[in-house]
Amino acid sequence: MDRVGLRVGPFEVSGPAAVPEPGSWWTARRVMAGSRDPSRVHLLVLPPLATPDDRADLARRHEILRGIDDPRIPTGIALYDGIGALAVAAVDAAPLQAAVDARRDGLYEIRLSTVVDVLLELAETIQAQHAHGRVHGHIAPCNVGLDAHGRVWSFGWGANVAPDPRFIAPECARGEVPGQAADQWALAALGVALLTGRCPWSDTSDAKRGQIDPLLDIVRRTEPAFARVLGRALEHQPTSRHPSVLPFRQDLLALGRKTAGVSATKELGAWLVAAAFDVVDNAPTPVPPERGRIHRPLTPLANDAPSNVDPTEALDGSPTGPDAPTQDLGHGLVAEVRIEVTDPNAHTRAFAAVDEQLDEVIPELVEDDGEVTVVARRADDWDTLAPRIAAVAMVAVLVAVMALTVVLNW
Repeated sequence: MDRVGLRVGPFEVSGPAAVPEPGSWWTARRVMAGSRDPSRVHLLVLPPLATPDDRADLARRHEILRGIDDPRIPTGIALYDGIGALAVAAVDAAPLQAAVDARRDGLYEIRLSTVVDVLLELAETIQAQHAHGRVHGHIAPCNVGLDAHGRVWSFGWGANVAPDPRFIAPECARGEVPGQAADQWALAALGVALLTGRCPWSDTSDAKRGQIDPLLDIVRRTEPAFARVLGRALEHQPTSRHPSVLPFRQDLLALGRKTAGVSATKELGAWLVAAAFDVVDNAPTPVPPERGRIHRPLTPLANDAPSNVDPTEALDGSPTGPDAPTQDLGHGLVAEVRIEVTDPNAHTRAFAAVDEQLDEVIPELVEDDGEVTVVARRADDWDTLAPRIAAVAMVAVLVAVMALTVVLNW
């Protein structure tokens, strides 16, 4: 049913909303006089023939969300019982299910550092809610999202919905009520899915058997330390898992400190949101930032650069080789790479690649003729010379003043 134009309290529905939760979600903007916040909300609107139980569930959910103060959970704003609508803070986040699907199809390979970063953020939220006696019960990639800034969002708290059968904990598949151990299991399963692109189960019957070792073996072959961290949280019996999410989060934190590479949650979030919300009119589907294609190889040009530098391999896995072309780009210019403009986030990968391979470089982003050029300049030219000249000049002035003072006194 089209709800555009519907007035709900001080808000008016302007269109459907892409919220990673079940239900009829709509975007609404404040139309009454004044500048009170929020100016925009997302509305969960019940169907006209909603039962009293549906309305009771909505009211219960409002009470739960109103009692939650967490930066990763959309805030409950108001309940409009007459219409049967719940207003929550508008969060434009894309579900991680799209990232899992892209990994499965070979379109995107998420770094371990990014996976660990997402799990740590979500684990902190789960731990805080468990401390208040709240259990999510159906955590899955379809209700965990990233916004364009790379922030992790957890949706579905207080929702009375069936869990995704592909991510249901074994005990819940057998009919048990979800507990804190089920949230812990789902958190670990999310990590497996992000890294491998595979869901733990194909249906509920698989979940009842709980044979997740074959999937965990795939993780062991590529990231054995990560597999060890996940192992206990993915135990078949809830009593065999960690006593709470806290020790699991501590293990993830220790692993994150040892994991090489920088988390790319911001790049991943920007790509997911661009693909989900079509933020650029008439733009082609964006290329995943970690698979940007190189127009010209990134090649060290300075004479003092390490001979074994291969930044392009850090970008897309395609080494330049010994015959890679070089070019003198001027005094202080050490490297250049051209990246397709359809990949607006890939320049951050180039910056990281240059910065890891060459000491003291200052990356610049130049847009010209439909291409994005990442340039790195040596920081030992004017960028460091100018402050040194200023310091020497200041010292010289001080010495001159002191000498003049001595002469005058004499």
